Amino acid sequence: MTENVSIDDWLAIIGNLPSDLKSIRKDVVYGGVREALLLVWLRLKSAPGDTLDLFEKVLDIEAGANDVHVRSSEPEFGLRDVPVIRDNLLETIKALAVNLRALETFLVGQYTGQPSVNPNTDWRIEWGEHVWFLVPFPRLAWKPEVPEPRGSFTRRGLTSLRILPTIVDGKPVRFHVADALVGPTPKSFGSVIFNELIYTSQKTPGKFLITAAEGAGVDDTIDNAVRLAHGSDCLVLTYPELTIDPTRLERIRQQLLTKPWLDDVAVFSAGAPVPRAPSLVLAGTWHTLLGEAYVNRLTVFSGNGECCMHYDKRKIYTDPKDGDEEIVPGKHVDILCYDRMLFAFAICLDFCKITGTTSAFETLDVDLVCVPSNGNSSTMSSHIEAARRLHILRNTRAHVVQQAEKPLDSKTGYVVDPDGNHTARSAESTLRAPGVHFWPPR
Repeated sequence: MTENVSIDDWLAIIGNLPSDLKSIRKDVVYGGVREALLLVWLRLKSAPGDTLDLFEKVLDIEAGANDVHVRSSEPEFGLRDVPVIRDNLLETIKALAVNLRALETFLVGQYTGQPSVNPNTDWRIEWGEHVWFLVPFPRLAWKPEVPEPRGSFTRRGLTSLRILPTIVDGKPVRFHVADALVGPTPKSFGSVIFNELIYTSQKTPGKFLITAAEGAGVDDTIDNAVRLAHGSDCLVLTYPELTIDPTRLERIRQQLLTKPWLDDVAVFSAGAPVPRAPSLVLAGTWHTLLGEAYVNRLTVFSGNGECCMHYDKRKIYTDPKDGDEEIVPGKHVDILCYDRMLFAFAICLDFCKITGTTSAFETLDVDLVCVPSNGNSSTMSSHIEAARRLHILRNTRAHVVQQAEKPLDSKTGYVVDPDGNHTARSAESTLRAPGVHFWPPR
């Protein structure tokens, strides 16, 4: 389907909806209802901008959906007729919204709640030339909210399921699954900022690779961050970009695996409960040799030191003096599924670089974008704007942890906490001193 169609062409497409529904195969999982949902969602999504904006005026979607009895045995799945009236586009949008919610409600009632073994195949759905992922759980409610009586299509079109693209920014989307720890989902975020780091690089004409990052107390900061993240209700602990070389990466893994401070009677008394490990640890990034080329690679550990996944930076940084990072771009947009939450990952420029008029992450219906970074106040200002836009569009939050290129007074890094508050945020307000910072504050 072509985006940005004229209103007349769009209405003609909507007029073909009954025949399109009849064309859906019924000998597939859930009798074709997933494909029907995708079709109706695509039809809504393709509406011209002013027409799709009418979605915000649609009320009582749930009440209307309760009157629709979805049946996979029916040629048109039992959906209500959609009026095609140019002078009353609100009714067209409302009928599509009600049908979409009815299909969604039906599928929610069919899902067992069992975790997917392989989301890359289990969640993949197709209709015609369109291939998307249908995620069988809702987006995270960051705070208790009364259901919105009004709201945009991106935030209210689906409320219990999500649809994600299979290709973003020219790269295939790839899911990973991490086992959740037993107990309530943690709610705090840890950010690690080092003392000033001095970088050593290997340079060739127009290119560079970081080979060392040295500073005072680096190992102590690494160890302290891991220790403090235990028992701090920590969901994600993040180290910045280009700060964790292979030796430090192994140090983090061993700290998570062995938890040596538990043997220290000064901080842990015999018989006391073992403090809960952080759920996820983003162990910084490093220029890592992969085959015959380098990548800027992020490693994600579980709180017990198991490697959950790697993510390779997709956007190459160009230094005004030294030229390009001598890396190959990452080949995937990676998403981690943890405890019915979706985490996307970006490394510095991946997040803050706007291509055309949008960020690649604005097309992803995820709960959190985690961003290790390295740069200056200008870099952080771009991160702040990207985070603001993402929150407004999708209620997706961003957690950015950036080591500063040069210290400003006693501050050596920047942090964007995933608090959803972007109204008065500036690069200066995100400056942080060396150490481990938690949000919400401990």
